Amino acid sequence: MSILHTVRNVQRVREITAVLIRHGFGQIIEKLGLEYRILIKKIAKVPAQKELPPHLTTAERARMVLEDLGPTFAKLGQVLSTRPDLLPENFIREFKKLQDRVPAISFREISQQITMTLGKNLDEIFLQFDAKPIASASIGQVHKATLKETGERVVVKVQRPSIRAKIESDLDILYLLARLLENNVPEVRVYSPVGIVEEFDKAIHRELDYAIEAQNILRFRHNFRHDKHIYAPNVYQEYCTRNVLVIEYIEGTKISELIRTHRELEQIARNGFRAILKQIFIDGFFHGDPHPGNLFILPDNRIAFLDFGMMGRVDEEMKDELADLLVAVINRDVPQIAHILAHLGHQDVDVDMRAFRKDVGDIIERYYGVPLQQIYLGKLTRDILDVALRYDIRIPSDYTLMIKALLTIESIGKQLYPDLNPIEEARPMMTKIIKDRWNPQRIMSHSMIGFRNFSFAMRDVPTQVHQILEEVRQGKLRIEFEHVHLERLIMVVDAASNRVSASLIIAALIVGSSIVIHFNRGPMFMDIPVLGVIGFVSAGILGFLLLLSILRSGKF
Repeated sequence: MSILHTVRNVQRVREITAVLIRHGFGQIIEKLGLEYRILIKKIAKVPAQKELPPHLTTAERARMVLEDLGPTFAKLGQVLSTRPDLLPENFIREFKKLQDRVPAISFREISQQITMTLGKNLDEIFLQFDAKPIASASIGQVHKATLKETGERVVVKVQRPSIRAKIESDLDILYLLARLLENNVPEVRVYSPVGIVEEFDKAIHRELDYAIEAQNILRFRHNFRHDKHIYAPNVYQEYCTRNVLVIEYIEGTKISELIRTHRELEQIARNGFRAILKQIFIDGFFHGDPHPGNLFILPDNRIAFLDFGMMGRVDEEMKDELADLLVAVINRDVPQIAHILAHLGHQDVDVDMRAFRKDVGDIIERYYGVPLQQIYLGKLTRDILDVALRYDIRIPSDYTLMIKALLTIESIGKQLYPDLNPIEEARPMMTKIIKDRWNPQRIMSHSMIGFRNFSFAMRDVPTQVHQILEEVRQGKLRIEFEHVHLERLIMVVDAASNRVSASLIIAALIVGSSIVIHFNRGPMFMDIPVLGVIGFVSAGILGFLLLLSILRSGKF
């Protein structure tokens, strides 16, 4: 299919091609092949690949490409920075530097967007509205305001009017590039480029819907409604839509400035780490990007979480598996760690479990004798996941997002209080989770679910048995067998049978030729039967070929 029929904006394809070439990735265009060269020659004036500074690494140039390509691609880089299962550490570090900042749009456009979305003029909703934004990102920008009805200070996040169409166009191009990569660069198929774009597609569409973010905040507030140490902003639902989000204005101290205040840094660090553990292992709903810019410390030392666009979810089965993994890591149980990782991930090849356990053990040995407070639990888990990746054990994205959140909040905690002991902080919660598995109420609940599923299955048994008996009566029952991993055996049997057949033919030729020569029958040449000579020559040639085949197989 032609690119002109595949994407909505050919000009955008031309821009992407030019940026790739400009940053030294012209070989990618060559590998993709297909219609790109034709497209470039016909409609694009692409500058020649320029000489890049020698000190720039491939990861740095890749980050520069994403920055130059604009908001959608910068967002893609940010999502990929949470996927250590897909990218090496140097690319992760670079993509974390991607900033989601773009020039602000005019106040008139913001006012029109709010009026069109909420059906009221700005002055009907707000007593005061700052024309200058406090933040401007790719999808929207944020303004301070005061509600007219209550006088409360709020922040208003407003979506850029044309951002949806631009993102849809860029997604079309990303899907095209992913398909071209899978078709033309076989070595990247294992990473499923199309699958990565599909995951990004879902993530960015969730972020485009501010109503989802509003629900995320409400759920987070509910989960911490009894916690005196954690806070989330209030949501003014009557003013929230897909394009506009109005929440409480939070004023506090940034994490980067907190150390200079000499406040209760130890307790704040411990509260923050416990909060992320609770989100993951108790609530099953966690903040996916708790970096310092999304955390404020209120005057009463409560930690306020901001920006709920990227949230992770953990179901009961995942919580159990993650708890088992962390308990095994805490106890330095190498066989259990290897077993859990092999079960968590999925792989396209058989894993050498003995070698895998050895490499996991090498990671754990680095921490023997190291004081617990000097161990980064998130980094240790990340190192173990890196080993799993080397064995093509691909961990689901939900797990990697969890590890990233844990690593981020742990790093912040260590900055505030270097003696923070993540393992001791995690141990009580892990112990509670393990004990809760034997809670009679939970066992009864799971048993009832199992019994219900069994009863549903048994209800269909009479019908299924009747169908089978009816097919037997009518002679229509067919039983199909599928052999797995027997191809090599079949090939060996075929080769052996072919050799036996050839041997029989050779023996028959020799015996037949001997009889012909003995009785001097058939056409004669120099008093020798021609058929007998042809038979011996044929037998000799076939015997030589058979011997050569056996020698080549190495099984003489």
